[in-house]
Amino acid sequence: MLVALIGLFGCGKRPGATYGTSDDRRPVVAASIFPIADAVRQVGGDRVRVLTLLPPGQTPHGYEPTPAQAERLATARLLVVVGLGLDDWAHRSAAAVGDNAPRVLDLGAMLESHASSPTSRPSTTVPATGPVVRADRRDPQAHDHAHHEPDDPHIWLDPIKMIRIAGVIAEALGEVDPAGSASYAANAAQFQDRLRELDRRCAERLAPLSRKEFVTLHAAFGHFAARYGLTQVALRWAHANEAGPKQLERVIAFIKEKGVRNLFAEPQFPVDRLDAIAKQTGVSVDRLDPLGAPGITGHDSYIELMGTNLDTLVEGLSK
Repeated sequence: MLVALIGLFGCGKRPGATYGTSDDRRPVVAASIFPIADAVRQVGGDRVRVLTLLPPGQTPHGYEPTPAQAERLATARLLVVVGLGLDDWAHRSAAAVGDNAPRVLDLGAMLESHASSPTSRPSTTVPATGPVVRADRRDPQAHDHAHHEPDDPHIWLDPIKMIRIAGVIAEALGEVDPAGSASYAANAAQFQDRLRELDRRCAERLAPLSRKEFVTLHAAFGHFAARYGLTQVALRWAHANEAGPKQLERVIAFIKEKGVRNLFAEPQFPVDRLDAIAKQTGVSVDRLDPLGAPGITGHDSYIELMGTNLDTLVEGLSK
């Protein structure tokens, strides 16, 4: 595993270099988005300082960091990115730092080697053409027949994938801070136990629901849907391209055919399109949050965020 990690790292700083402020020698670890930053905090504990690049309320799709944010990366020893096209801007910012660029851990590239496993599923969405297909978590081969966008980057919304991510982060932190390896491994194990409990809660609460289809603004919850035997129908693909008229018509037809009673917006996107569909079809609009933010109750840690999303989704599918 360590050899694989090293292969995913970019050029790193010289061993023994000084990082952070003069009165705080803990290594700085940057993460592109809040859920990954929280995973780093859970695994790193008090041994690391965590820097989140994406500001609250912003979407990572097409985000452009400020020069000041890019400069802060010069203090980091490690940058953890999702990859899969979600946060290329973070890669570019790190490269712009020059000789002081942090090592880069690409989580998507790490998980790609497990793509054929039953616990690593593609997103399931309504494509630009073709039928709606549901991937059932009980059938390891179901995804072979599902229409999905390649390289759906929202891997962190699958708790099982987050278990793997926690382990990868622990090994990466051990690479930049060998003295803390045992601490990182222990913290990761505790976090992984909480993630397994989250997965159990999701499975137990979603399995009995008769309604399995849900409609979102953009295809953020495909990995989550595939994990728990649901179907996500989205106006936009995972990379947030604007929906065309045919896709809009298909989603409206799907809502009427399946008797969908509510739509799910996201805090990071305007809801104009969903509001228009809601008026046309008579359904309500709720919110699922793929990113979370510090200081917002129910959204200020990965576990809390996913619990809030689970409550919202169960309530919506139970109407």
